[in-house]
Amino acid sequence: MGSRAGIRFGIRWDDGQRPKRSLLPLAAISAVLAAAPGAAHARPMPLAPAAVDVVVVAAPARTDAAERLTVRLGGTVGEPLGIVRGFTASVPRRAIKRLERSSAVRAVSRDGALDLKSDPGADAAAASTDVLRTATGASASAFDGAGVGVALLDSGAVDLGGLGRPGALVHGPDFSSEASNRELAGLDTFGHGTHLAGLISGDDPLSGFQGVAPGARVVSVKVAGADGVTSLAQVLAGMNWVRDHRDDPGLGIRVLNLSLGTSDDADYKKDLLAWAAEQLWKDGIAVVASAGNEGAGAQALDMPAADPYVIAVGATDTASTPDPADDRVADFSSRSALRGPDVVAPGTGVVSVRVPGSTLDEEFPGARVGDGFFRGSGTSQAAAVVSGLAARLLAQRPELTNDQLKALLKAGAVDLADPASADGSGRVDVARSEALATPDARRSAQKWPASVPDLKRLLRGRGKKELDAGAGTWSGRRWSGMKWNGRRWSGARWAGMKWNGMKWLGSAWDDTSR
Repeated sequence: MGSRAGIRFGIRWDDGQRPKRSLLPLAAISAVLAAAPGAAHARPMPLAPAAVDVVVVAAPARTDAAERLTVRLGGTVGEPLGIVRGFTASVPRRAIKRLERSSAVRAVSRDGALDLKSDPGADAAAASTDVLRTATGASASAFDGAGVGVALLDSGAVDLGGLGRPGALVHGPDFSSEASNRELAGLDTFGHGTHLAGLISGDDPLSGFQGVAPGARVVSVKVAGADGVTSLAQVLAGMNWVRDHRDDPGLGIRVLNLSLGTSDDADYKKDLLAWAAEQLWKDGIAVVASAGNEGAGAQALDMPAADPYVIAVGATDTASTPDPADDRVADFSSRSALRGPDVVAPGTGVVSVRVPGSTLDEEFPGARVGDGFFRGSGTSQAAAVVSGLAARLLAQRPELTNDQLKALLKAGAVDLADPASADGSGRVDVARSEALATPDARRSAQKWPASVPDLKRLLRGRGKKELDAGAGTWSGRRWSGMKWNGRRWSGARWAGMKWNGMKWLGSAWDDTSR
């Protein structure tokens, strides 16, 4: 396979604002007056102690005891709060200290007015995903990807931005350098994987942010840490895990998103990464790969997107509208007259989930959109969008073969003004694909020459340096042979971070509003 330039990802980000609201306390503080009945000269009874509204959190398995103590101290038990193993209550002020000292009580918190602060970037995030979902036909689709697992081989993922609901995100293994760190294993310390996961299955009703397949399940397989470093061996280990565990209960993996790739002009038939992707394809896992971010100057699509069996995805600029008439293939999206992208999808100025404190978040603060979101551009994002749309089609027709799935995505696409070498069959539209008849299995079967690499020669040729988890650069830092396909973040160029021959296929993270 020879030496490689690297594997890469990519993204871009911006800011927004949102109003604040107030949340009233659970109940107003009340005082109870008692007066003695009878003669006009009867002495008045003293005022009852003022009651205070509180939330009582019980010790494990001690809720009943905490409630009895509350009543015994002159309080009134209100509504149960199972989420904190507690309940609301109204108690005399003097009873709070006694409640706090009880072994049946874990905590007592006074109720009060709360300033409900919504994310100032929520409106921008909702607007971005509305354009994205409408442009790709997801808004008009009758399916949401339910029951379909999408494996995401990336930098990990965090349960943020609507990814924390049950079934939305499953943490698979960690093959990165952080795997042995209990506090970091599986988490997205780099900030790339979570952004893509949000585009696939994020769903946050409070902000209005929603991915293209909110019913799908993202299975995160981490292959890079906070420095973005990964290697061919780590990527192959992740792909092997996906193959071995695709049918595990609760996973049901039918799609693999690879927003990374190696940039060289090697023949896919002799490429180890392409060969691994083909094995997954034959085993029923549709591989969706980023085309690359080398623009018109690309000699070929990145590997494994250059393999004609997989679904290669380029990026379009939607001009912030869902109408395909004003779409053009993004200038950074790789193209090739020999093997162009199969389809293109929105990939510029895409807003998705931010990971506060991650590498990308710290290095590109101008890409932040409010508190919870980040804006990015690249074929990384475009591939994630197509992975989600593939899940929708598979939810509609679970019996589809990978070749039929690919044929449907291409047949439903809307052709753009760009040449086929840049946009393939056009911009994906899942609603149009869902309306088409299932392609004939024999006619849609792909018959390309298979990848049959000389493994001994390839391993000799790569050498130790390219397989080690070395140091790579963004604007000068080396990473073990792969580079994230990123051109700019917050207006600054990353001189193509290298890692053992791979790069993350994302283009930019900007502070430019779109």
